[in-house]
Amino acid sequence: MDVSKRLGIDHIGSMPELAQRIVTKANLPYRADLFDSRLTPSGGGGTVTLDGLKQILTAIKKLL
Repeated sequence: MDVSKRLGIDHIGSMPELAQRIVTKANLPYRADLFDSRLTPSGGGGTVTLDGLKQILTAIKKLL
């Protein structure tokens, strides 16, 4: 949430939603099938995967 606030991104929502906003703000692709658990049979639970965290880090470096 702090990163979203600092980047001027809406910080309301689940962790996958925040991750997607950060990544797409940096004009990078966001693949829910790789970066979070929303498309799993159980519907996830708000989990961002390791690949998702790596993409967030890439996005933050690009935006800052």
